Amino acid sequence: MERSREEILSLINDIEQKYELVDWQEYGIHVWPIIRIFIFNELTEKKVTGTRSKTISSNKFSIFFNGLKELFLVRKKLKNAKSLFFASQAHRQSINGVNYNRFVDPLMDNLSKDDTEIQILFETAKQNEYTYENYKGYRLFQLSPILDLLHLMSRIKNRINKPAFDVGSRIGQMNELPIGLRKKLVRKMSRQLPLIPVYQSFSGWLLRQYQGDKLYFVCYYGLFNMVIISEARKLNMSTIDIQHGVISDKHIAYAFKKMPKNGYNSLPNEFWTWTNYEVDCINQWASAYPQHQATNTGNAWIQAIQKNKINFGNLDEQIKYEEKPIILYTLSNRDDIFPDFLIEAIKKLSGEFSFWFRLHPRQIALKDQIGGSLKSLGIFDLVELNRATDLPLPLILKYTHLHITQFSTVVLEAAHFKVSSILIHTLGRTYFADNPLKDYFYFYDLKKGSFEELIKKLMKND
Repeated sequence: MERSREEILSLINDIEQKYELVDWQEYGIHVWPIIRIFIFNELTEKKVTGTRSKTISSNKFSIFFNGLKELFLVRKKLKNAKSLFFASQAHRQSINGVNYNRFVDPLMDNLSKDDTEIQILFETAKQNEYTYENYKGYRLFQLSPILDLLHLMSRIKNRINKPAFDVGSRIGQMNELPIGLRKKLVRKMSRQLPLIPVYQSFSGWLLRQYQGDKLYFVCYYGLFNMVIISEARKLNMSTIDIQHGVISDKHIAYAFKKMPKNGYNSLPNEFWTWTNYEVDCINQWASAYPQHQATNTGNAWIQAIQKNKINFGNLDEQIKYEEKPIILYTLSNRDDIFPDFLIEAIKKLSGEFSFWFRLHPRQIALKDQIGGSLKSLGIFDLVELNRATDLPLPLILKYTHLHITQFSTVVLEAAHFKVSSILIHTLGRTYFADNPLKDYFYFYDLKKGSFEELIKKLMKND
């Protein structure tokens, strides 16, 4: 029987209580937060439509050269840098030939006094999927070649001195988990945890060169980020997680029942959120631990757009003359993105409305593959894929009459534009039923009515 997210969270909380896992450290870092995320994802059987490149290239010379080259470039700027950010290229949006990191670039601009102040943005990316120049590209450095180098160094080191830790015995006792999952978890952690020492060495070097006292992360919960967070804590530096998506008491990375006395050394000190709702979700547990706190700083991307700091130029010429009212569907990074009721509604209503399909950032490279799926479903010619994906989301929302999604945080951005959203996955209700903006949200239940009729009703009231 399939478990709900609430049941899985409860199971993980019970396991950590029973086996006293919150104090579990390897190489001086609390590792339970990253392990519980892996367990959660496996039990929820999270499937994604995107694929990621392998970390290690087969060309060792290329790994050394590219990694050392990036280290040399960033070293020259580190000593005078005032702020240090870690994000992903997947967060970028191309606007008028300029490639913005929508979660980071506006915030970096807000924090800098002027363009002479040195800031550094590390991004993970195997290749640049965009042909445009990056906004203030002089402050951008690629983290992936450095991580490739560190992975290679770890592999060589561990062949000489095999690492020793008690992952097998700790995980093996968790009888509440299926034996297959326990074996998979041991294999994965046996590959991941030996990376910690090389991550620590690099992080220590990086932070000793860096003259600032704050580090900013978009999506803190990756092994490298959590290692550098723990190293920064040793130096009394502040570490800040910047909201980039859903934060709720059902999200494994933002929901804790028990922690070590002084908090987890692998978790950020601060969480910067979009609204007070996310602050309250985090403070349910963080209020008992002064080492972790949440602050409502707002959505820097939306704020920049509202203050006309982002130049859209004449891009609205590509959308404002659309003949039929636009219904926007934002895809999630999963494999169940085209439910039958949605396809049937599009086939029946395409004469009245213009359906726009916007890909998830991690689906950009799969545009042709997804286009093929739309053809096989018989709706390729009934939807707009290119403009919906390429144009800036805030600009599209300005002209959107109704938004549909599984459970994307685009519902929050749509609400800023007074646009209602239909959430068609059960996780939508899980994440947003208690959100203060819920008057803009409609949670569709296939058993309780026609999806086509719901769309027509909401469009009539628009």
